[in-house]
Amino acid sequence: MRGEVVGINTAIASESGGYEGIGFALPINTAAMVYNAIIKDGKVTRGGIGISFGQSDDPTTTANLKASGVNEGVFVLAVAPGGPSDKAGIRDGDVVVAINGKPVRDGNQLTGMVTSTPVGNSLDVTVVREGKRQNLKVQVADLAQIFPDRFGNGNEAAPEKQEGTTVSFGMTIETLADRDAGHQRKGRRASDRGRTQFLCRGHQAAEGRRNHRHRRAAYQQHRGCEEGASHAEAR
Repeated sequence: MRGEVVGINTAIASESGGYEGIGFALPINTAAMVYNAIIKDGKVTRGGIGISFGQSDDPTTTANLKASGVNEGVFVLAVAPGGPSDKAGIRDGDVVVAINGKPVRDGNQLTGMVTSTPVGNSLDVTVVREGKRQNLKVQVADLAQIFPDRFGNGNEAAPEKQEGTTVSFGMTIETLADRDAGHQRKGRRASDRGRTQFLCRGHQAAEGRRNHRHRRAAYQQHRGCEEGASHAEAR
């Protein structure tokens, strides 16, 4: 073991709510693809070819495969009108048996191969129709645009950039320099007001004394004030 990451745990199977030894992990290749897509485009875009198919373990699907003369593959139940498969010529009732030359056993494998293909790239899809194999080139498109009702979020038809919008969150922001300067100004004003009021009382008490000795004593009563103390020493 070289200590390489092979998957990311995403869920557990448990009847008690605690871990019981069964876990499910996301393959690291999928995680890396999602990570790179978010870094590059800011979102994850899933590819699709515009077909609907049944589950591989559904008896109806098994019967349709046998009727088409194959044991494995993906039986196409419906083709999205105007989608990639429709444009490429795939029809309802076709069986997808290979993509880019690699055999396709079931729908999960097909989904993995298609969604991992970048939107805009083409796939060589091999289908069985009426007992004969045909190779068709299908261009992968955005899954959310092909099936907006199932995979869309309401923003599929607007790939162009839009101007920013001003949003209010009920608060005001400012730089730290502006904030500190404002606090200093407020502090000086508050300090000045307090000092002025204190000196005014001291001055009133002192200046109200006509006698020099009484005036000096009044100033000395306000030595808590730096300027009052200097007045007392000066007089």
